[in-house]
Amino acid sequence: MSEVHRSACGALRNLVYGKANDDNKITLKNFGGIPALVRLLRKTGDVEIRELVTGVLWNLSSCDALKMPIIQDALAVLTNSVIIPHSSSWDSSHNLHDDRKQHTHTSQVLRNATGCLRNVSSAGEEARRRMRECDGLTDSLLYIIQTALGSNDIDSKTIENCVCILRNLSYRLAAETSQGQQLGSEELDGLLCDANGRDGETSGCWGKKKKKKKGQDQVDTHTHRDIHRQSEYINI
Repeated sequence: MSEVHRSACGALRNLVYGKANDDNKITLKNFGGIPALVRLLRKTGDVEIRELVTGVLWNLSSCDALKMPIIQDALAVLTNSVIIPHSSSWDSSHNLHDDRKQHTHTSQVLRNATGCLRNVSSAGEEARRRMRECDGLTDSLLYIIQTALGSNDIDSKTIENCVCILRNLSYRLAAETSQGQQLGSEELDGLLCDANGRDGETSGCWGKKKKKKKGQDQVDTHTHRDIHRQSEYINI
């Protein structure tokens, strides 16, 4: 059965690659594909299948019409089955062992999951609200970033995804929630500026701060690239 799952998910990942295949993405959703993928992710321990499932979800998340359905069906499982486990091996002094750090930053499953969440985090106010209220998500993203401080991993795609998710969730935070001080861009700026040796008071992590134009949108609306391989057996 595992081989069937691998082959099916590999085929689906390729069928829903790119904007040209948005119709395939909608068809997959209409046939209950998102909940089925989520169930498989929740129950399987096979790393290759988990990579394929999260790769399909990342590809689906590039379609605007599917961002909220993914949040509704997949957010909790992506958080509890992928994001939190990759940040849960902290010891009592909040340090992560070196071998676990390496696994975290090289995990394709985590890269795919954060890429998916990065895309759906730009889907609007309701998407931001649900993600902010998802228990353990923001804390785990911050922990994953902290494990990369002072290392070359700070420039990895996984860390980029985590930072962009938090940036989007901090957009209009004070206006959209009464707990606006719990997650803000200043906290994230300070964390990343420490890693890069910059003065957090004079420079933000998005570069030199400039006066924003009136009404300028601060959400990262860039939809990250789909994942495509000619064969599911080819590794990056």
